[in-house]
Amino acid sequence: MPPHLDIKWSRRAQEHIARHGVTDLEVDEAVDDCLYFKRLGDRYMAIGQTYSGRYITAIVAPNPTGDWRVITARPSNYREIRLVRRRRR
Repeated sequence: MPPHLDIKWSRRAQEHIARHGVTDLEVDEAVDDCLYFKRLGDRYMAIGQTYSGRYITAIVAPNPTGDWRVITARPSNYREIRLVRRRRR
């Protein structure tokens, strides 16, 4: 089970994910309902679903203060959605 991700947002991160068509609220919803969590070196990939049903993939990194920062986030691709759905079975 993934840890609770307390996201600390920066304006830069919000602007970056907006270019991918994702809002900070969607990322917060998706990581609150994190369905897949995997370590990628010093970062982590979190895949979750928003309240409206949209799948979001976020790359996050822990801060020394205990909260998390978003590196990037985007709509999940077909492969990522299939991975999550297979794990749910």
